Amino acid sequence: MTKDTERKARAGEEKTKNKATITEVDDFSVQLSELIGQAATSVSEILGDATHKIKDLAEDETLKPIFNELQEYLKREYKPLPSVFDLLGKTSKPSLSDVAGHIGPQDFDQTTSLMTAFLKENRSWESFGFALERLREERGLKPAELYHRAQIDKRLYSKILGSSNYRPKKETASAFGLALNLSPDEFNEFLKTAGYALSDSSIADLVIRFCMERKIYDVTDVNALLLEAGQKTLSKE
Repeated sequence: MTKDTERKARAGEEKTKNKATITEVDDFSVQLSELIGQAATSVSEILGDATHKIKDLAEDETLKPIFNELQEYLKREYKPLPSVFDLLGKTSKPSLSDVAGHIGPQDFDQTTSLMTAFLKENRSWESFGFALERLREERGLKPAELYHRAQIDKRLYSKILGSSNYRPKKETASAFGLALNLSPDEFNEFLKTAGYALSDSSIADLVIRFCMERKIYDVTDVNALLLEAGQKTLSKE
């Protein structure tokens, strides 16, 4: 075989290899695109199913009595936050001298002392992640059961457990509290480990308390009641 023939043969082999490589890359790209598409479809279907279930519940005629009961509960229990005027005992806008007259050095020192004592008394030394695991074990739940009930992503659950200083959103902490079937008192103690508390001045908080008092713990059902009250659903981080 001449050198020219050998060169042509090698060139042909390289060309064949390159074509094979390009074909493999194309096949891999197609497969990857299909996998990404399937994953996106799965996530979309999951979110879509949850959204449809919430909407279906909100439109369910048989649930109107519980919706009406919720409205009455909110009217009875809601307590708006006092305004500055209320705090100063004024019905009109106070002047600067009025405000200054209510805040003296002695009052400031006394207020600071009271706040310090309050924080010491109410501060929780148990981390949120530790409290979450303690309550899970007490209730005999597997980790997957807990984060599925709470509709929380597994990665977020691992992140919470992996950091003693992690502070979740209030919605996330509430979802876990519902998944653990906590009583109102237990729920407040649990929220305290994340730095939160239920308030009578929050419609969303009252809806959650209403659900716990009536042992409505399914997060989808709670979200339907939150929507009925014009509130945001329990979101994911």
